[in-house]
Amino acid sequence: MKKIMTGFMMLFVLMILQACVRPVPLEIIFEAPEQYIHYIDDETPDFMEDIVAELSDGTSLLEYVTYNDALVNYDQVGEYALIFNLNYDDKKYQEFSEVKVVRSISDDEISLNIYYLNDLHGAILEDESSMGLAKIANVIMNEKENKPEETLFLAGGDMLQGQIISNWYDGASVIELLNDMELDAFVIGNHEFDWGIEEVTKYFDGSFPLQANYPLLGANVYKKETNTLEDGFEPYTIIEKQGVKIAVIGTMGYGLESSIAYARVKDHTFIDPIERVGYWAEYVRKELGAEIVIAINHADSSQFNNQVAGFTGDKKVDMIFNGHTHQAYTQEVNGKPLLQTGAYGENLGNVLIHYQKGLGVTSFTMKNLNESNDARLRTEEASIQLKIEGFYEEIESLYEPIMKSSNYYSQSELTIFIAKLMQSYFGADVGVHNFGGTRDSILQNEDISYAKLFQISPFDNTVVLVEVTGSILLGETGNHGLSFKDGLSSGQIQSNQTYLMAVNDYIFGSSSTLRNLPNVIYTRKTVLDIFVELVETQKELGHTSWSTSLPLVWELPLAKQAYIIPKFDFIA
Repeated sequence: MKKIMTGFMMLFVLMILQACVRPVPLEIIFEAPEQYIHYIDDETPDFMEDIVAELSDGTSLLEYVTYNDALVNYDQVGEYALIFNLNYDDKKYQEFSEVKVVRSISDDEISLNIYYLNDLHGAILEDESSMGLAKIANVIMNEKENKPEETLFLAGGDMLQGQIISNWYDGASVIELLNDMELDAFVIGNHEFDWGIEEVTKYFDGSFPLQANYPLLGANVYKKETNTLEDGFEPYTIIEKQGVKIAVIGTMGYGLESSIAYARVKDHTFIDPIERVGYWAEYVRKELGAEIVIAINHADSSQFNNQVAGFTGDKKVDMIFNGHTHQAYTQEVNGKPLLQTGAYGENLGNVLIHYQKGLGVTSFTMKNLNESNDARLRTEEASIQLKIEGFYEEIESLYEPIMKSSNYYSQSELTIFIAKLMQSYFGADVGVHNFGGTRDSILQNEDISYAKLFQISPFDNTVVLVEVTGSILLGETGNHGLSFKDGLSSGQIQSNQTYLMAVNDYIFGSSSTLRNLPNVIYTRKTVLDIFVELVETQKELGHTSWSTSLPLVWELPLAKQAYIIPKFDFIA
């Protein structure tokens, strides 16, 4: 009887336990492709074919899925929204996709996919504003492998300078990664001059072990002395795909000498890019048999875009890519596609064209791709990611935090603060720094590392000390950030009195008035060096939280911080 009762009790306990254990709810998995391609006159795609709708145990829910294609015009080229709905268990779920409607391709017609990047500024790592080059490579390398005769990859300038993982290697990390990604053409930008243009052309002229597998284009980058194309540059390149010759002409924006430190650009000039594009477009069509011409101009100039898009006959240009202003847009100008991708790898530009012999480019679509509209950009390409990790590991210490910021500081606030650092470090009457030379802000509680300070001041600007009269001081610094020594303000400046000004070499070199003054000291001390020294010294003194109100303390006596160099380093 005890055994029977014991067994009954065990069964009773098990029943109670089973009743108390709640079943684990099944998850719903609902996914739709990012994009479908429909050719006009073809049958409507089977949109349900690639839909995933199931419970986590594998039970299919496809019978509960419907789609709404009311917004899709299957007879008109364009990109249209497609909505999928899943109604299950009294709940509604939605997924959004896109239908790209394109023209049908005839037997004598080809399609080309052109991918484009501008103003990468060395942003090969992923962060809040950059996809990272590994994710961009996932698209490019996949397209190059699977559709090599349909894929081009082009770069529109300012690709190297701007982040420590590129600058530390003098741009070699970016050059090597672009080699792996089979870049077809590299167009010059103003920031390629920041280190001296020879530091970039060495990757293209055979003088350095690492060589780019793509040409450096700058059809209007000329030597002042000889009025000839700068060494290491080509005006164009010819790429052949599916038996069609495609010419890419690259130019620097007109007048961008003013955006480069004088000492780096004084021997160079950028002649009219519109005239050069017209000249070389006619040449490549008539002499080399180019059938498609692409113009890449490192600028955002409506004059250039409108005039070049308006070229006809043998000067005709089929599409234009821009750079420099960090704007992201797709536009149509005189029936030609025009695109810029923003900056820092936030977008990957894409132009899909159809070309027919005798008719030229018959249709096109264009888009700036990113993680939100192309799922391929959410995944890293493994070999590129591995290389990036290798570059990062070599300089990982530069990313280690020195302190955390206790406040938020805008780029404008940091510009004034940097001017204060220059004034204090050299004991000058006034420090002067340009607002465009400060490239990042500091967030509250953000880590302050060498890499972060580099992002704020990435241009290797050095400090120049120059004696100026009050009238010159006020006349030459009105648009810049200024910080005066204690007890002095702009309202107290006397026109005929002499003042010691600490100014960065970009501002100094851009002013012929300052360049021709007699008492000049070139310190060779960079703005970045001063900023880093300050923060590290403040930490050594026991500060754990950084702010601009901390005492300005320096390691070296002023006498050891500056020395005179010959003035001809600045004078043409």
